[in-house]
Amino acid sequence: MSIRDLADIDLTTMKTRTLEFQDTDLWRELRAAVVADRERILTDLTDRSVAGEHLKYAQGELAQANRDIMLVERFLRGLAAEQQRRQRAVERA
Repeated sequence: MSIRDLADIDLTTMKTRTLEFQDTDLWRELRAAVVADRERILTDLTDRSVAGEHLKYAQGELAQANRDIMLVERFLRGLAAEQQRRQRAVERA
């Protein structure tokens, strides 16, 4: 299902829930965990004493984290863009 296929009320509800989630303790904890993992991975990648196999694993972890972040950002941009598109359509009508 695409964001464009959602009814106006569903789109608004999803946007509201997303904004509400950003204000929760769960989001703050998740974000803190991601930042801590990122710092750990970057420390491993810059430590010359870390074994090569561990570095490959750390690179994979970092790549997955980056993909996850990009998916969330793309979702939020998609929600905002669809709401703007619908608003412009209403204004033209």
